[in-house]
Amino acid sequence: MNSNRKKYVFILCPPFQGSTLIYRLIATSPNTSSFLNNAPHMGEGYGFINRVKSDFIKNRWKKNYKLDINLMDKLYHQKWDLKKEVLCEKSPPNIIRAKELYEHFSKKGDVYFIIQIRDPYTTNYGKVGLGDDFVFGLKKEELSYKLWDVFAKEQKENVEKFKYNSVLITYEELCDDIKGTTNKIIEKIPFLKGIKPDMITNAKGAGRLGGLKKVTSLKNKEEKTKYFKKNSELLEYFGYKIIE
Repeated sequence: MNSNRKKYVFILCPPFQGSTLIYRLIATSPNTSSFLNNAPHMGEGYGFINRVKSDFIKNRWKKNYKLDINLMDKLYHQKWDLKKEVLCEKSPPNIIRAKELYEHFSKKGDVYFIIQIRDPYTTNYGKVGLGDDFVFGLKKEELSYKLWDVFAKEQKENVEKFKYNSVLITYEELCDDIKGTTNKIIEKIPFLKGIKPDMITNAKGAGRLGGLKKVTSLKNKEEKTKYFKKNSELLEYFGYKIIE
């Protein structure tokens, strides 16, 4: 690939699965520009679109919604520091639009994806107040166990479609071995070699902007176990196991 072309790195991670942590890690690279400190809601670029497109927020998870990719391009390039080699962004709905992102931004530079997923047992979709636009027609009582599967299906497709320009990581390996995960990312995407994992492990603060603190508590265990005993394909694909 042409070393003079911009490098676009899109983080593909479902909501509530640790996207802010991996975003913060990538942003520690000195040659990377992100929206971490200048975009709404933890630096998600979609916040810029929502400010100018009133129908966007309620349609962001609908595959048949025609995203104005040219508007996205314009807004993002206005906010990125274009002196940097690497331009990075994370918005959870990107997981259903990776193909659009690749087709558009590959005309301008080299496109890479960091694909992340988290153990469904520590992911809580049951009581987070998700809007009707967000739940893919699922009943409220089904969210805690079925919504992970919906997102996992999208991630499986992304892994297989972009296997040559992506790296798959799990939230667990990121938390358990942030330096090893950093090396794994750099091996696949070498121009991110300036990442500084110590800036994350030594961070002071609370919540998602604080230090490295792995979520380990199990959510809705019985419901999930009952579901995954009959629907284990995606669970096993990403290396997770049923918890009895």
